[in-house]
Amino acid sequence: MAHTAETQDGDDPQPLVPVSDLASASEPCVVEHNGEVRLRAGRWSGSGAWAFPLNGLDAAGAEPVEVGPEGKLYSFTTVHVSSSRPVPYVLGYVDFPEGLRVLATVETADPARLRCDLPVRLAREGERWWVEPTAEGSDATGADE
Repeated sequence: MAHTAETQDGDDPQPLVPVSDLASASEPCVVEHNGEVRLRAGRWSGSGAWAFPLNGLDAAGAEPVEVGPEGKLYSFTTVHVSSSRPVPYVLGYVDFPEGLRVLATVETADPARLRCDLPVRLAREGERWWVEPTAEGSDATGADE
């Protein structure tokens, strides 16, 4: 069964289609300075609220802020079923010291060693970005044993 949306002008209902929330991004959401990867976010000084990625009308009036390159893994899950990418893969919420929490892909050779509060670091290839355990995080999980 196809889902449709009513139109305001009385025309035939239109099929509902996903809209990319990143379609209006005029600048990349990730930058690199001297080998350190950072996320481009925005913060409103009055309320302290965050916008990520920093694009479109949602971020109007927000002050640009770069966050990272290191954070802590707040929570994570392994995805075993997906119609958009190969499985399994790991997604996690990452807390950055600046106060922003983002959902990110977590790349690691051994997902069984992931844990909450694990130190992670941003990494990128082109516009694609992810987090991975830091050397400190690898030592803390016994990856070097």
